Amino acid sequence: MVCIQKIYIKLFVLLYCIPLYAIDLQEVIKMALNNNYQLENKKYLIESSKYNTKSQHTLFMPSVTFGYTFNHRAPQNRASYSSNTLNISGQMNLFNGMQDFYTYKKSKTNIKIQENNLDSNRNDIVLNTKLTYIKILENKESLKIAKDSIKLLELQLAQATQFYVHGISDKSAVLSVEVNLANAKIELTRVQVDLYYNLDILQKLSGLLLNAESLEEIEVQENISYEKDNLLEIIYANNPQMRAIRLSMEQNRFDKKIAEGKYYPQLDINAAKYWYLTGANTSLVNFGLQSQVRVDATWNLFNSYAAFFTIQSARANTLALNAQILDLRKDIATELSNLLNSLNVAKEQLNLAKVALTQAEENYRIVSNRYQQNIANYIELLNAELLLTNAKSSLVTARYEIAMNIARIEHLQNHQF
Repeated sequence: MVCIQKIYIKLFVLLYCIPLYAIDLQEVIKMALNNNYQLENKKYLIESSKYNTKSQHTLFMPSVTFGYTFNHRAPQNRASYSSNTLNISGQMNLFNGMQDFYTYKKSKTNIKIQENNLDSNRNDIVLNTKLTYIKILENKESLKIAKDSIKLLELQLAQATQFYVHGISDKSAVLSVEVNLANAKIELTRVQVDLYYNLDILQKLSGLLLNAESLEEIEVQENISYEKDNLLEIIYANNPQMRAIRLSMEQNRFDKKIAEGKYYPQLDINAAKYWYLTGANTSLVNFGLQSQVRVDATWNLFNSYAAFFTIQSARANTLALNAQILDLRKDIATELSNLLNSLNVAKEQLNLAKVALTQAEENYRIVSNRYQQNIANYIELLNAELLLTNAKSSLVTARYEIAMNIARIEHLQNHQF
């Protein structure tokens, strides 16, 4: 019993308590973005990629090493002796078929890939937050409609009961209204549960305890229209999935260039200075000094066709990625067509629902007056109430369906704010 009371108290707080402050959709989106650990993960991956790019940049810089060698020898016919060698050497690559250059470029592309992954995650979070927020607003309106329906049915029940007590109508009128009232209460409970569920999702997304009344209404662009061809061009340019494939194609080109670079000669410059020390006190006796500078040139004549097969693999990947991007363009065009059609249908339904609501309100007023005068029967009154409730619900559904379609179109555009 205590657990049930706690559940009802929690539901009451979430649904009906007076909010301390109002919050709009943009604020909730910002909180959701700040509350997501996947985004933190992507940010660290970007940082890791940047450090990797810096490490690749060192390929263009010389390397300097310092060495020490101790050597002890014991010839058969001579006294044993020891020697010490100190050396400092430097090496720098002058040319290796541009492999270092394209490796560096590839690492920079990897940063773009990680940034695009972050942007894609942000885009998904924004869409989920928008849709959940809109569903809560729709649940709020549906809750009001359900409560209004219950009030009307309770009035009808009182009238039907009076008519039955005074012998004006039979008990079937009372029973019919009671059944409709029970169904209306069931619908109210269903909407409350749906609202609680969506609020729970929004709280997990934003990381804050929210209630339905604190969420501000959104401005639904009821007359919005899109030009499909222009919209497709924007989506193809900005959609994270499209960008991911283009970046993969860019990396694949660099892989091909790196493999082709293995057919070119490699040119290195080396410089070294040696100090030879010998004797018991090796730090004082200078035996010799040598310096050298050399240029090394090497050319790969045969490497078991490794470079050749790497190039062929890159070419095959290019064909695969081209097919993938064409397929994605077709999928996006199909999805956009469906969204635009759904948007147009919702706009048309909204216009019809506005007219239907006006007519349903007038019809209910007339039938209710006729019923009170015992001219209309209870069936006509119940039908009028049902038409009124359905007209209100259709208006709410169409209005927020427009908002959700717009949110999904903006998700394709990667338009987050």
